[in-house]
Amino acid sequence: MEKVHSLQDDEILLQQETGHIAASFFLEFSQKSPKFDANSPQQTKRLSAFLNSPEKGIFLIVMRGDVQLAKAALFIGSKNTNDAYLGCCEVREGPEAERLMFVLLTTAVGIAKARGAKIVYGPLDKSTWYNYRIRTDGHELSFPWEPGPQPFLADCWRRFGFQTAVRFESLAYSKSSLINMRMVSWLFVPALLRARRQGYQVVPFHADWKQNLEQVYRIAQDSFDGSFLYEPISFSDFVDLYAPMGQSLDFRPSFFLVNPAGEAVGFVLAFYDREYLVIKSLGLVSSLQGKGLGRCLAHATLKAGADDGYTAGIAALVRRGNRTALMAELVKKLRVLSWIHDYELLAYQIPDR
Repeated sequence: MEKVHSLQDDEILLQQETGHIAASFFLEFSQKSPKFDANSPQQTKRLSAFLNSPEKGIFLIVMRGDVQLAKAALFIGSKNTNDAYLGCCEVREGPEAERLMFVLLTTAVGIAKARGAKIVYGPLDKSTWYNYRIRTDGHELSFPWEPGPQPFLADCWRRFGFQTAVRFESLAYSKSSLINMRMVSWLFVPALLRARRQGYQVVPFHADWKQNLEQVYRIAQDSFDGSFLYEPISFSDFVDLYAPMGQSLDFRPSFFLVNPAGEAVGFVLAFYDREYLVIKSLGLVSSLQGKGLGRCLAHATLKAGADDGYTAGIAALVRRGNRTALMAELVKKLRVLSWIHDYELLAYQIPDR
């Protein structure tokens, strides 16, 4: 324990832990403070399964006596950089909330600087496979697969010195008097015919969800390697994250791209949510990127949605400027945009002095 701040003459202590001990602290924190809503209890429990790398994770609990007031997790280092990621951040509501947040931020930035990091990104729970980003628009709809708005966190972090690093968006589209989902799918037919002539096929996901995960994992590790803030993930952690989705979502519009040798080399992860066809992720092995093969997957997904009677869709959580943001750009060009949800990832540039 280390005294880091004083509020109203009460001692505020900051607990630093690593590894499995921290996981138990996180679970205890959520159980004692069920009203904290910055991250869901399910997400916290999920995190506890892998908080076991003391060389990277530093888990911070702000306490007054035995009362836990705030928490956060700082992860140092990545596959390609020595950046720091700050996430799992929750602060008890009340008049001291802002000052408690500054305790966490000041401590986290100080530790990151001492360990050689130049930038702190957040909110980001260990890696981009997990919870990250904050929603910034005011649209009334919300979905369980997207980050929630955290206006208090965003305001505090910005006043501390964090700035927008990357913007993302989810774009909803619906039929108009001139165009519908099936007609949009036709735009990708030429790419599909070219791919078929080359021996490629588009096939639906398997009935066995674990078999789907094995193939998606293999393709994703290659497809997303080198992407912004990419971190590898073990297959067991990947399964822990995505296995529940197979039971709770309708993945009928998800497909694999199969090469002439019968190997899956691409995927589109899509599902139905309420009245929407949601296109969540599209990945191709790196050797096939930039050849138009992703259009085959887009055609299959849109055709499936039209066949199943859907007229509205969402291009979900697309990074602005991403060259693979195929559906997002198409939605804008066809002028069938219904609404946009905006998200941001923040960053703090650590000063040299």
